[in-house]
Amino acid sequence: MTRRPLDAIRARAAVATAVALLLASPPARAQTPVPAPAVAAPTPGPVATAAARPASLAETLTGGAKADYDAARLLFGDRDFAGALVKFQSAYDQSRDPRLLFNMGACEKNLRHYARTIGDFERYRTEAAASLSAAEREEVDRYISELQPFVGAVRVSANEPDAEVFVDDAKVGATPLASPVRVDLGQRRVRVKKDGFTELDTTITVTGSAQIPVEARLERIVHAGRVVVHADPKDAIAIDDQVVGTGEYEGMIASGGHQLRVTAPGMQTYQSELVVMDHQTRTLDVKLSPAPGVVPVWAWVVGSAVVAGGLVVGGVFLFKPTDRTSEVVGTLNPPGVVSLSSLRHR
Repeated sequence: MTRRPLDAIRARAAVATAVALLLASPPARAQTPVPAPAVAAPTPGPVATAAARPASLAETLTGGAKADYDAARLLFGDRDFAGALVKFQSAYDQSRDPRLLFNMGACEKNLRHYARTIGDFERYRTEAAASLSAAEREEVDRYISELQPFVGAVRVSANEPDAEVFVDDAKVGATPLASPVRVDLGQRRVRVKKDGFTELDTTITVTGSAQIPVEARLERIVHAGRVVVHADPKDAIAIDDQVVGTGEYEGMIASGGHQLRVTAPGMQTYQSELVVMDHQTRTLDVKLSPAPGVVPVWAWVVGSAVVAGGLVVGGVFLFKPTDRTSEVVGTLNPPGVVSLSSLRHR
C-alpha cells in the first residue's frame, strides 16, 4: 500500500522525534531535556569521544532563552503548537541559535502552515550549514521536498517602488520583490499599499505550485474636485481672488473651502463660500442683479416711452380749439342765473 504524502510526512516527523528530536516528549517528561537537531562538532580522531558529543539546546541556552525554550517544550508536548511557536521564536530572538528554527518549523507544520514550515527549514539549513552533517542536510531537504505539493507561489509586481506587500495581513516585503512569495493553498488575500497612493486589495485562489501573477496599479491620490460655473457672457469669475474665466469656468481645484466671486460693471457682485470635496463635481449657475442706484437699460427705454407719451397728451390739450358753442351771446343772463356783478347791498 502506497503512503500518501501527508502520511509520509507524519512518519518522517516521528523519525525526526528520535533523529532530529522535534520536541515530542509529553509534559510529564518535560524535566528531561529533549535536544533539537544536533550541531555536529569536529572530533579529534576517527572515533568520537563522549566529550565530543554536541551539547543540546537545554545545555547551551541560558537566561531568558533557556526559560522560553523550556516553556516551549511543555507547550509542544501539550499540543499547543501556536504557543510553543511563540516561545521558540522568543528563544531564537535572544540566542540566535539556528537549531530553534527547526523546532519552529515543526510547530508550523503541525499548524498546517506548510509555506512557513518550508521557510523555517530553509533558514535552518542555511544558518546551520557549517555544523550540519550530510545526513542531516538530506533529512531537511527531504522534508522540504515532501511539502512542496501543498504550497503555491504569488509573483507580486507594482508600478510604484517601495510599496508594502502583505499576504494574509503578514508583511512579506516591499516592491520590487526579489522573488515570488510562497503561500499555502486556498484563498489568499494580497494587499499592496503605499502612502499617498490608492491601495490594491484582492483575493486569489492558490491551487498548485504554478506562480500566480498579481499586478498592482497604484494611482496617486489627488485631493481635489471639479468646479463648473455658468454666468452671463461678460461676467468675470474669480476663485480665491484670482480670475479664472469669463462667462464660463470648469476646472479642478484643491479640496477644501474657497471664495467664489462673479462681477460685472453696473451689477451687484456675487460672492459665496465654495466647499469642494475629493472627486466631487460642484456646478453653480450665477445670475447677477443690477447694483443699487443704477437704472437698468430696460427702465430707460420704458421711461422714455412714458415721457414721450405724456408730451403728446399735453400737446393735445394745449392746442385743442375752444368749444364756443357753449358761450351765451348778448348781455342778458340765461334764465335762472344771477350774475354776481349785479348784486347790491340793501
